[in-house]
Amino acid sequence: MAGVMSQMKTEGVRKHSPCLVDSHGTRL
Repeated sequence: MAGVMSQMKTEGVRKHSPCLVDSHGTRL
């Protein structure tokens, strides 16, 4: 599950700005 979370976080950072996903990976 950690791998999925990491992938989602990376995808989120690439799609959105790093400011939105600063420390919280699930914060969109």
